[in-house]
Amino acid sequence: MGGTLGVRSRVGVGSTFSFTLPVRTLAGQEPDGLSSEDPDLAGVTALVADGNATERALLSDYMTRWGMTVTATADAGSTLAALRNASRQSRPIAVALVEWPSPGSDGQELVQTILTDPAVDPR
Repeated sequence: MGGTLGVRSRVGVGSTFSFTLPVRTLAGQEPDGLSSEDPDLAGVTALVADGNATERALLSDYMTRWGMTVTATADAGSTLAALRNASRQSRPIAVALVEWPSPGSDGQELVQTILTDPAVDPR
């Protein structure tokens, strides 16, 4: 298969284990199957509300690759503002992924506010 295995160890300090493995993708195919545009999702408006920047970026990236129009927010206040703004512009969010709990809210409270706020179109 190829590749290497390695270990570095110091008494009283700890050990580091490493490996390399040569891999390749099949020509013309995406390696994860999640990166190509999906005609059913193209143009769908979406919101990713997550306090973790890495998770927020990862989800946003996948959804954008699928062809969705994505807004990303980090806390309850910016989530509500983004939803209200989208409704005001007649581009309501069709799909919202909300972290549970959400920073600045317990998550359930944020979803309840979204569903009852007259300035938000709760699709």
